Amino acid sequence: FALLVTISLAASLTLWRQAIDQRNRADLQAVQARQARQIAEQERTRAEIQAEQLRRTTYLKTIALAQNACEQKYLRQAQHLLDGCPTDLRGWEWNYLHRLSRQPTLMDIAADPQRVVAIAVSPDGRRAVTGGSDGELKIWNTETGAPL
Repeated sequence: FALLVTISLAASLTLWRQAIDQRNRADLQAVQARQARQIAEQERTRAEIQAEQLRRTTYLKTIALAQNACEQKYLRQAQHLLDGCPTDLRGWEWNYLHRLSRQPTLMDIAADPQRVVAIAVSPDGRRAVTGGSDGELKIWNTETGAPL
């Protein structure tokens, strides 16, 4: 009987030890899984921050390009660039350039001021026609100032 009790006790201890080992492995796996989730969340947050920084940098570079286009009198290009800016980032700089790109501007054309007696601009603002004292009509590209 003592041998049977000893064998039973040894078997119980072995099973108990295995159960404790399994529980410890499960606890370790749970901790590792929690750590992996934390790392994944940190990486996601970092990626979101980088994406937002890239979006803001792209906006600022687009504003700089639009400003350059306005300075060079490429107003349609400036308007196109400004229209592509995200609405939630548009600040005073966007509003300033937006107004500037839609203002009527003076145009230099290579017409003889002594001969031009009339000028008309197309409704879309892309073309101008000059009439000379000699009856000659010329059509001009208003964006470049070149005759067509």
